[in-house]
Amino acid sequence: MENIIKNNPDYLKSDTNMLVHYIYKKDSQINYNIDELVEIKDDVNSNFRTSLGLISIKDFSGSKTLLLDNDLNKNFSNPAILNPLFGTTNFFPAINEGISKLTLLSDFSSFTSVRFSKGWLILKVSNYFPVTLTKLQINLYNNNNSSKLLGTLNYSNIAPNGFGYDSISIANQTLTNSVFYSIPIIQTASSANQIMINRNDSIGLFVKSTQLKAVSGVSQFITQAISSSKNTITIPPTDSTFFLTELILNKSKLKINYHSTIDKPVQLNLTFPDAFLLINKTSLTPLPVKTIILNPGSRVDSSIDVTDIIFNLDKDPKQPFNTLRYNYTVQLINNNGAEISFDSSNFVNISLGLTSLDYRYLEGDFGN
Repeated sequence: MENIIKNNPDYLKSDTNMLVHYIYKKDSQINYNIDELVEIKDDVNSNFRTSLGLISIKDFSGSKTLLLDNDLNKNFSNPAILNPLFGTTNFFPAINEGISKLTLLSDFSSFTSVRFSKGWLILKVSNYFPVTLTKLQINLYNNNNSSKLLGTLNYSNIAPNGFGYDSISIANQTLTNSVFYSIPIIQTASSANQIMINRNDSIGLFVKSTQLKAVSGVSQFITQAISSSKNTITIPPTDSTFFLTELILNKSKLKINYHSTIDKPVQLNLTFPDAFLLINKTSLTPLPVKTIILNPGSRVDSSIDVTDIIFNLDKDPKQPFNTLRYNYTVQLINNNGAEISFDSSNFVNISLGLTSLDYRYLEGDFGN
């Protein structure tokens, strides 16, 4: 009323008795802006923090062929037993040897060094000897360092052209991209008949990883969600007796303020299940997923245009008024095979805010 009188002084008249009268006509119109009736607090914010945590690493694999002569016999303690037999038809002698020398099994290109919280290395052994591989023991090492034993794998009675598997856990171990091996035990049966003894007969090794989860390191990674949850933004009027159930904004933006310590960009996906886009002022369509790329580094502002969007504020069962629900997912995105330096304690702080609200439509209970 104060604003109406101030803007229309002709509505007030005084008479000879010094009484003040408010004058109105049947065709009078009272015009006022919505923000004269309802005021919403500035700087409406919702904050959340997500840590990188344990991330999934791209599986890696490698292989090596161990030739009977070059890779095995020449490193045996007594190579003279097999040397004169190569290229001849003869009885294949029983072998009972071991090789303490560390030899490169494989270099892996998908990481430089990683500390694992979980994971396995599976080693397949294929026997291309003409006799049974009765016992084989293989040690795997992290890099060319005999003090960094990853584990020991054991195989028995692998027939000619057969294969066997064993695995070791790499949980709580740091692995570089070069894995070495030694062969403490290699034993074979002898042949029952004379056969051709070929220096290029071999044992095949194939190693692969599985179920990897990493704590820290430098590695490629697969696209994955590091955090996914639901949250709300409270949009409170300055009058605590007002309960808003619907809101449409004019030329407004949802501001996004964030700080990321993750080495590469991450992707923030936002959905607003109770928001609808007003098209041609008549039809409604669900608001599509909003995607924002969060670059590494210090605090950065971004924003989403929320003009002509209808927000239903009464869908949260815990507080069915003044509440805008949203869902978020923070993702690591595979960047064309690039490696990143990471630690599980890396984090992203994100703040969503509606500031300097310019609203054109409100619906709700406006109290007294």
